[in-house]
Amino acid sequence: MITTKEPIKEGFQLSFTGRFGVQSALKIPKPLSGYQYAYLLNEALQNDGKEPFYSYDDFNKFRMQSSPFTHPDVNWYDELLNNSSTTQSYNLNVTGGNKYAQYFISLGYMGENGLFINPSDNGDSHDTNLSLERYMISSKININITDDFTAKVTLLGRVEEGTQPGVGYGNLLNSIYNTPNNAYPIRNPNGTWGGNVSFDHNLMSQTINSGYITDGARDMLGSINLKYDFDKLVKGLSARMVGSVSIQNRSYIQRSKRSPVYSYTIDKEGNDVYALYGATQTQSNSFGSVTSYQQMYGQFAIDYDRRFGDHGIRASVMGDTRNVLVNYDLPQLPSNIIADVSYDYANKYFAQIAMSESYYNRYAPDRRWGTFYAFGLGWDMNKESFMENGNIPEEADIADTPAEKLTETPIPTKLPILTEQPIPIQTVAASPSVTLTQKPVRKSSTDASKGEKKQNPALSYYQTEPTGTPDKKREKEQKPVIRMKTDGNRIRIEISPDIPFQILSFRINGKECDFYWQGKKLLAELPKKSRNPWKAELLGFCEIR
Repeated sequence: MITTKEPIKEGFQLSFTGRFGVQSALKIPKPLSGYQYAYLLNEALQNDGKEPFYSYDDFNKFRMQSSPFTHPDVNWYDELLNNSSTTQSYNLNVTGGNKYAQYFISLGYMGENGLFINPSDNGDSHDTNLSLERYMISSKININITDDFTAKVTLLGRVEEGTQPGVGYGNLLNSIYNTPNNAYPIRNPNGTWGGNVSFDHNLMSQTINSGYITDGARDMLGSINLKYDFDKLVKGLSARMVGSVSIQNRSYIQRSKRSPVYSYTIDKEGNDVYALYGATQTQSNSFGSVTSYQQMYGQFAIDYDRRFGDHGIRASVMGDTRNVLVNYDLPQLPSNIIADVSYDYANKYFAQIAMSESYYNRYAPDRRWGTFYAFGLGWDMNKESFMENGNIPEEADIADTPAEKLTETPIPTKLPILTEQPIPIQTVAASPSVTLTQKPVRKSSTDASKGEKKQNPALSYYQTEPTGTPDKKREKEQKPVIRMKTDGNRIRIEISPDIPFQILSFRINGKECDFYWQGKKLLAELPKKSRNPWKAELLGFCEIR
């Protein structure tokens, strides 16, 4: 997916970023030496009851490397792969604008090289290394033609090209993995490529002399978006038009060739003997299109969106058509005419109806058009009064009271048994809820002997009277109380007298927190390193006697 940034509305900005790095394989297999492979192969044959393949003289030549052409020891990983390769990327951005037009342009480049050896070092003019290059451009222009007429133009483009050896990098890596060190030499004494009846190809020849494969991508996207507001004529009325063109192509070019290999031996008379294996293949050229995708799209719509007090009306009529061509097949021409009307009352009750007349050219002639309907009803129950919390308290003032004076807060007793009883802190509640507030004491006390100021970290609480003044008889019946105070970094809550109390939730600053009981006291940790006043909320069931 390709996206563009929005241009700035004023001024001019220019930015450039660059990156250069070195990459290497995390781990490369370590193959057995020619001698180790020969020894283990003979051992495996003997275990199967077969004759050994290598003689004692062969072992000595592998170990001493006295005959590198007839008894080679080639580490193909070291010969064909570099220890590291480079990667780089660069990006240039330009953006600016004024009240009439704004623009954003971005140019980018990315390049990576593979770990195969550089063929130019071996006298080959073709670059067959595994590599990738990508060029990108993106731009966006916003134009305010008039106060009511705006236009947005977007252009995206990408060119990407990758290269690999003619045999394919996957096949080449698999051959490296399956070829032992003593299979054959890279070149024979006469300069020909080494090989034998079991290995009728040469890995070095496949890497630098088998041709190359290039796979490319060409992507382009252009779009224009026009909008006109008719608010001066009809409030809430507007028209829009969208047009776009998208082209995507994936292709490859393969130029392949093959060189013969020769097995080198020495006969009993000491003469050099070369045996030909494999076939000679001159360079062949082929071109293929992997994927081709083209699309043209057009849309025109008229929209109406307006509110009349609690009543909201939205309506739109839209027509669109699309021309899609995939891999040079017959084009696809889907088209639609859509009408949509919706109504809401107070953003709480909703009704919507829509109709679509759709066309598709690949259906049978008498079935290319179809009519479709849709309707819906909605209800935002969360906005109903019975879903709202009617006892949400207002923010209370902070009391700057000494911490030693703890306030006992009675729980109202005229409620039914097992009544859900919220006990918020730092809030003012309507009757019959109770309010407890806390605030850090910010007054400093001075030690006369040392002349030092100390900050009192204690917290204080006080009760706010519920809405409405209770009568004296009710005040006398308020026996159960809740005592709250802080102890270092803990809050201590004590409910008395000893009544059944089941805690449903305990929160500090809106977050559920852990708590535990110590005797008849509830303890919870206060927020650490918090300089702001905190708010605690205790929710539970209590038995009112």
